[in-house]
Amino acid sequence: MSWSTHVLLVTIFLSLLSLLTINHSLVDANQRDNLVVVTVATQITEGFLRFNRSVNLYGLKLEVLGLSQQWEGGDVAHRPGGGQKILLLKKYMESVKDQKDLIVLFTDSYDVVFNGGLKEILNRFHSFESKLVFSSEKFCWPDPSLESEYPKSDGKRFLNSGAFIGYAPTVYSIVSHKNIENDDDDQLYYTKIYLDSKLREQHKIKLDLLSELFQNLNGALSDVEIRFSQANEIDETNADASLLNKLYQTNPIIVHGNGNSKIPLNSLGNYLAKSWHPATGCLSCKENRISLDNLPVEKYPHVLIAVNILKPTPFFDEWLQDLESMDYPKERITLFIQTLTDYHSTQLEQFIDDFKGYYQAIRYKSTKDLEWQLRNRYLDECPRIGCDYLFVWDTEGRLTNPKTLRALIEDNKSVVAPLMFRNNELWSNFWGALTHDGFYSRAHDYVQIIKGERR
Repeated sequence: MSWSTHVLLVTIFLSLLSLLTINHSLVDANQRDNLVVVTVATQITEGFLRFNRSVNLYGLKLEVLGLSQQWEGGDVAHRPGGGQKILLLKKYMESVKDQKDLIVLFTDSYDVVFNGGLKEILNRFHSFESKLVFSSEKFCWPDPSLESEYPKSDGKRFLNSGAFIGYAPTVYSIVSHKNIENDDDDQLYYTKIYLDSKLREQHKIKLDLLSELFQNLNGALSDVEIRFSQANEIDETNADASLLNKLYQTNPIIVHGNGNSKIPLNSLGNYLAKSWHPATGCLSCKENRISLDNLPVEKYPHVLIAVNILKPTPFFDEWLQDLESMDYPKERITLFIQTLTDYHSTQLEQFIDDFKGYYQAIRYKSTKDLEWQLRNRYLDECPRIGCDYLFVWDTEGRLTNPKTLRALIEDNKSVVAPLMFRNNELWSNFWGALTHDGFYSRAHDYVQIIKGERR
């Protein structure tokens, strides 16, 4: 077994997830071939893995463009850009442009989650009686001056290029309409085509004004809420969550965390695509697990346990016992102990003397640095020694289950963190959401999580 370096902050593990190929829906092969989901992803990210899981979950055919290529579409998180997506799509469409019955569903990937399957997608697309349907939003971006040129209509009337669906010949005609550079703006490109009434009529282009198929979240978070499937008996076969657009009473299938809504999408994504249900708990947590059983000791991942003593700690001897009792081969553990206080120096020196022959290595550093400097140091230490996992453990936190380390590794998730809270209070050790400037914000599900209603 090979392992890449992973980082854990306050019991957080980062592990490399393999692409999921789960298919829980059976569809007719011919019907399945009538729809292809196309996306652009130049690298594998956590967002892409989430997207890929949701696409595979519903048995959809997927084409990923640009993988391992250099991104030259500009810094789209902060300014217009993304023309490279059109160029990649154009190249792909040249191979399918003559397939008149092929329906192409293009979406972004890093900030998109699918929450429905082939039949639902096709039915909703056909209901528009259109050759090409774009998602829509409340903001006229990136050129607000074009607002007056949009047709008057109900709903969200401004085009968003993060998701659209259409017949292959039409999509090819649109992406081939005129030249575009890598760092030109893709949304502006499509917007100008849509605002040309002749082209709009020629290609029968429509917007999904009422979020019947697509939901762009930016500026619409208050419009949506999670709804869970209801039945007399709920199990893994029928446990599901949908996104309700309360404004239009629709249940969009493709959810896009555009603009400033990427972090809220992370929260919604914990439930969508059959990820969590009150009756079953976390379904996605059971996927892609690994086992350390029967693994030779020398094949266990090398773990750096970063011990942080930030101030004098009550019951420190008991804490050291928790550390020593961890059910994991000590010869595959390196201890990196840092302290900002000398209060426990005698106990630490005795511990090191007693166990230095058992652990792979023990490094001890007493420092007067600031806390952030201490934390940066173990982030540097892990790759320096070639560790596979970094397990950060502040002495203020007690872990009384000796199998904690093993269990977290076997979860094989990108991030696993403990929930610590105070009884009868809403205080906890994590923030459920952030404001746009990076400060605390109350998440929609924070109280349910703290009360143990959502685990």
